[in-house]
Amino acid sequence: MADVIYVKPAVEVINEKSVLSLSDLKQWLKRKQQTTMQELRWRYDEEPSVIHAMLQHFIRRGQLEETTVTPKCGSKCQQCNPLEVLKFKWKI
Repeated sequence: MADVIYVKPAVEVINEKSVLSLSDLKQWLKRKQQTTMQELRWRYDEEPSVIHAMLQHFIRRGQLEETTVTPKCGSKCQQCNPLEVLKFKWKI
């Protein structure tokens, strides 16, 4: 009888929450290449101000670029939290 070998799939676990650390954040950003604050909030279950403070480390080092995206509603009313409409792109 043949041995059965189980192989772990090489796919990202979508529903897994992570603890926010610089090393995990860097790995996530390098793997994704670009992400939004909304996606980071969901992944780390943390306030945008905390995530943004940690992202500043990579922005200062020139590894991460920060841009603003238009809210999904398309409104210019400025009611959105400014941190909620940020998009980040890994540069290295």
